Amino acid sequence: FLLYLTTCARGGETLLLERQAVEGGSGGISDVASGLGRTCGEDEAALGILGTVRPVRGRLFVFPHACPHAGRCVDEVPKLLVRGEL
Repeated sequence: FLLYLTTCARGGETLLLERQAVEGGSGGISDVASGLGRTCGEDEAALGILGTVRPVRGRLFVFPHACPHAGRCVDEVPKLLVRGEL
């Protein structure tokens, strides 16, 4: 799960991906396969985005951590969150 502690007006969204990206592949995504990646200017269409979750303070986002995911770059305030596994 992710519990967002700050609201990001622009950027910082969590992306659920259709498939795992190859680490260091042509998209420039780092470690998306293990769920720790960030997308900063990559071709997001190539990632097969299933859903996007905007960081809003107090929002709890529950999903299987094994699901490939990545975070968009934050444009404004720091993105603070608590991550946990059940």
